[in-house]
Amino acid sequence: MKSIAWVTDSTSTIEPEFAINNHVYIVPLRLIVNNECYKENIEITADQFYDKMRQNDKVGSSQPPIGEFVELYERLKEDYDEIIAIHCSSELSGTYHTSMQAAEIAGVTVIGIDSKVGAYPIREMILRGVHWQQAGCSAQEIKSRIENIIEEMSFYLIPASLSQLHRSGRLSGSLPVSASCTAAGDSLAPSLYWAS
Repeated sequence: MKSIAWVTDSTSTIEPEFAINNHVYIVPLRLIVNNECYKENIEITADQFYDKMRQNDKVGSSQPPIGEFVELYERLKEDYDEIIAIHCSSELSGTYHTSMQAAEIAGVTVIGIDSKVGAYPIREMILRGVHWQQAGCSAQEIKSRIENIIEEMSFYLIPASLSQLHRSGRLSGSLPVSASCTAAGDSLAPSLYWAS
């Protein structure tokens, strides 16, 4: 059975112990608070970040620098037969494209999967993928199975407030107004829906 390395980003919510035991490498996104940049889950916790967000500090996020992916891929190509990279939706972040560009720079073939989602679903895809790998599936078979999951999925986002999505540029100026009118103030939570 060929050895497989898994590459993902910090949106995957993979537990560090699982990652270490199953050859999952997590590249942290950058969280920006008042123009200070932190590595997600390394230099700032989720709770600290959400506290800053609630305090209306200027917060945002950014994809990891391409150099971190290049450095990782150069290491992994020496130790593994194949690499599977699965990242948060390319419609929400440039992380997937950055990862694939880094693979080209590092001169390594990476089986890339655009999850079309973020957070918990990515974690589940990786958990299932590792299970299939342990059952003897090839990297291409694993990719095909994960893509079948993605085809059957829908992604709902229920933010506590649309203001942060608006400030980050992920929502146009008119959408928060129409959503807040539809939600009748704060009594209902707005929901956003992505479908492929």
